[in-house]
Amino acid sequence: MGRELDVSINETGKTQLEQTISRIKPLNPEVIIASPLRRTRDSAEVLGNTFGIPVELDDRLIEVGVGSLSGKTRVEAAKLMSLSLEEVMRQYRIGQYDYTSVGGESAKHIFDRSKDFLNDLSKRKEKCAIIMTHGGIVRSLHELITGDLSFAYEGIPNASVLVLEYV
Repeated sequence: MGRELDVSINETGKTQLEQTISRIKPLNPEVIIASPLRRTRDSAEVLGNTFGIPVELDDRLIEVGVGSLSGKTRVEAAKLMSLSLEEVMRQYRIGQYDYTSVGGESAKHIFDRSKDFLNDLSKRKEKCAIIMTHGGIVRSLHELITGDLSFAYEGIPNASVLVLEYV
């Protein structure tokens, strides 16, 4: 987990990406805004070429910085934080989770950069943008747009398509 593991897209990821094309095409996207992490950037370039649209990279979409928890599973991270995974998620869902690992970032920081991204997105002229990012940012964007905290505990499959309207 975390952005510190900047890896290329693997064969499974390439297959998953190919499967998303048919779900995205009917949306008539005009631009792709993506995290600069390698696996996301590479995927964005494939979609940009497929749809003939520009790709922009935005650091605010980068995966959550987990610092010293990088490379750990959620269960391993919860043990290191002396909290159960359920308690970590409960606190996160009600907005009280502000743990920061050594070298990592807090939930508030993630929420703030997601909010800043959405504010800038709302000023753009495109009617449909593909936002390519990572699980922690997807959860934060979903909460900001819908006001629904329940998504915070959801696992988000790689190459999923989540359609949200933000005006």
